This record gives sequence, C-alpha cells and structure tokens, in this order.
Amino acid sequence: FALPSLSEGLPLALLEAMFAARPIVASAVGDVPVALASGAVGLLVPPGDSAALAGALQRLLVQPFEAQRLGHSAQARAAAEYGIGRMVQRYAELYGRLLARWGEPGSAADPNAS
Repeated sequence: FALPSLSEGLPLALLEAMFAARPIVASAVGDVPVALASGAVGLLVPPGDSAALAGALQRLLVQPFEAQRLGHSAQARAAAEYGIGRMVQRYAELYGRLLARWGEPGSAADPNAS
C-alpha cells in the first residue's frame, strides 16, 4: 500500500491497509508517523520525494519477507491502537477528563450554568 501524500491527518485508508496486514510505504506527514510507530511497522519517506518513494517500494518488492513482516506488524499495531475496544477506551478517558474539568451539565462547574 502506498500513501504518497503531501498533507494528511490520520487517513482512514492507512488504517484499513494496516488492519488488512498490507506492507505500507507512506509520506511522513500528519499523524502517519504516529500510526506507523515512526517507521517500525511501515516505511516512511519524505513528502514529495519520488525517488525515496520508488526506493522504498522497490525494497518491499525485492524483500517479500520484510514486506510480510511489516504487514503483520502493522496489523498488530492497528488492532492494539485503533481497534474498537481501544477507541471506546480513549473516548471514555476523554469524557472523564472533560467532566473532571467542566463538571456535569448544569452543575456549579459548568460555565454555562446560571
């Protein structure tokens, strides 16, 4: 899977490729390096560097076992960091922090309460 973007946030296509255990070559933009664990589970190239992109793709083509290892590592990271259980946990933590900071709606801590 190749993601030669110049600008991204956290692309859904990247997460789908990770869950599908595809070897990944992607531009180091946005949260892509975070998702790919700074290159530990996929190859990162500088944005706009077509020679680096071609070199990384060729590396995976001539090293199929490395490509397979990266794909499986990406799948494991996706399951651990972006699976439904982890996402529910993150939202619960976020709501907990917001409630601790702002309080229940209508409570004395609510800045909109009268």
